[in-house]
Amino acid sequence: MKIAYIILAHTDPAHIARLSKKLTVGTQHEVFLHIDKKADLSPFEQLLKGAERVHFVSPRTKVNWGGFSSVEATVKSFRFADEMADFDRFVLLQGLDYPIRSNTQITDFFERHKETEFIRAVNETHLNGRNKYKYCLYWNKDGKSLLSKAGTLFNQLLIKLKLVLPFKPLSVASNGADYDVYSGWAHFAITRSAVRYILDFYDSNPQFNRYFKSSFASDEAYFHTVLYNSPFALSTPEGGPLEQPQPSELLNVLYFEYPYYVKLFTKASEYPTLKNSGYLFFRKASSESEELLDIIDNEHGEV
Repeated sequence: MKIAYIILAHTDPAHIARLSKKLTVGTQHEVFLHIDKKADLSPFEQLLKGAERVHFVSPRTKVNWGGFSSVEATVKSFRFADEMADFDRFVLLQGLDYPIRSNTQITDFFERHKETEFIRAVNETHLNGRNKYKYCLYWNKDGKSLLSKAGTLFNQLLIKLKLVLPFKPLSVASNGADYDVYSGWAHFAITRSAVRYILDFYDSNPQFNRYFKSSFASDEAYFHTVLYNSPFALSTPEGGPLEQPQPSELLNVLYFEYPYYVKLFTKASEYPTLKNSGYLFFRKASSESEELLDIIDNEHGEV
């Protein structure tokens, strides 16, 4: 079992260095870091100098919150890793994540579930819930112009006043096919076959890509829509989409708490909650979490 960890990051070089070294120590796994082009790369490079199993994805993308740029950065990272070696599993993490389980336990878990695509989703086209606003309106979160910002404010006003019209269909027409829209969390762990399917789909469906370029938080729907409109949906944990899940039911292999914002875990007293969660990784962690992360590393016996 050879794992490619894809990590999208833009801040906290010290934590990113610790995370990268942690994921690779004593393994044949490798880390592929995409550092937002808006961030200074040099602190990350300095802290990871000599880390043979850690690679910086190049060229970098300017990633904007809620924009299609996050999809582009992920696709670029998948391609970069896949061209370097034949990995069995691709695990997508964000910068402020950390493992709960040891590397041995993580490897054993994926060995036992070699064919499972750990990505969960709900069918937004059939559910037609509040998330429809992310797809039925035209968003430009990668735009920096006053017009783009005015468009976001206009959309927010429409939603607040419940005056939303279906400016875009809640389905994607591309290459003579209609695709239902699926969404879930932007963290998942999928097989090499699924990654290669995504890369081929991305390259072959520009019309499909354009739909998500004008959607909001497209990284929470693009990959889910591709895979759940394919035979790979049968290999997901439930063998298909969830009906009307709570947010926690859409978690894959990574645990987090999201009451109003994603909780930052920092205290040693929080470790039992993480350990008993049953997940492999958690977020958020940062340089402020040193006390907690030291306890995890000491229990794993990994440096």
